[in-house]
Amino acid sequence: MASKIYSDYQRIFLDNWNSAIGNKILHLYFLLNLCEKHNRQPVMYKGSNLDSLFDFNFEVSHVGTPMKKYFYKEPDIFYVQNKLLTSIVKRYFFKEHFLKRVIAKGYNFFKKGINISKNAILPKEYYLKKAIAKSYESFKEEKNFFNNVILPDEDIMIRGHFWEYELMPTEEIIKKYLVIKPEIISYIKEKYPDIEENNSVAVHYRGTDFHHHLRYVFTRGIVLDKAYYKKAMEIVENKLGNNVVYHLFSDDILVLKEIFKDKNIVIHEDKAVYDWVALNIIKNVIQSNSSFCWTACLFNKALSIQPKDGYNYHNSTGSIPYGFKMNKSIIIGS
Repeated sequence: MASKIYSDYQRIFLDNWNSAIGNKILHLYFLLNLCEKHNRQPVMYKGSNLDSLFDFNFEVSHVGTPMKKYFYKEPDIFYVQNKLLTSIVKRYFFKEHFLKRVIAKGYNFFKKGINISKNAILPKEYYLKKAIAKSYESFKEEKNFFNNVILPDEDIMIRGHFWEYELMPTEEIIKKYLVIKPEIISYIKEKYPDIEENNSVAVHYRGTDFHHHLRYVFTRGIVLDKAYYKKAMEIVENKLGNNVVYHLFSDDILVLKEIFKDKNIVIHEDKAVYDWVALNIIKNVIQSNSSFCWTACLFNKALSIQPKDGYNYHNSTGSIPYGFKMNKSIIIGS
């Protein structure tokens, strides 16, 4: 019998205010793909909020004593910034002795013409360049691990989101291991009878914490603006005609409702797992830069629109995460 690879106990049970469903599915998809490639058995834990979304066609472990040692941890693209934030930025200003020490270490942003005085606030340009570089480095490391790792002949556990299109399993692999709860599909199709029509378009907008998240890196934040959705509407209606029905999904629905106020809209305000399934069912989508939307829209889309460079949409100087773009998507820049 093949050895097992366990899902990350802490990640699977991270049930914060927004359920973290997108991040959990990213992790689960990578786990399944890794096991399929290396002939291992995946192991999921019973009792998370994913139980209400999927039936699992593989081993599901009841919570006992979870594994504590990770065989592999995904590199965190924001690790460098977070470390600097906690140790430096809380002081707000550089000191002369710190500047000399940093310059001596050869940090690139001091060598590329960015003027920093001893009283300057740590520049966001530095954090952004680091994040873009780390995003690519993380992707390369994860890809190398996926393709070339020699796994020990024992049970192991991995940790990470693994938000990279190239590292995701095929639709066939997903269907081999996971089945969306049929009662959810039936509920969605009955409540929204036009949801599978060719003129139905899902629209996702992530607000709430995105207004403040990673503000030390992104000057304009990571929330998508009205212009993105207006450009997307033009593309949609150019391809599908004017008789489009927009199905709106958001944690800040009033913003999205205002943007689409002159359109034919259907507002979805169901539980998160129902919204995920609805996003998955609809054939066309205007995506956000949220993993919740991203995981629901990996496959079966006739028309998919994404913001250029993900989190880095407003700058468009490099993708975060590196593998954010899906192969068949139309990309809109800022």
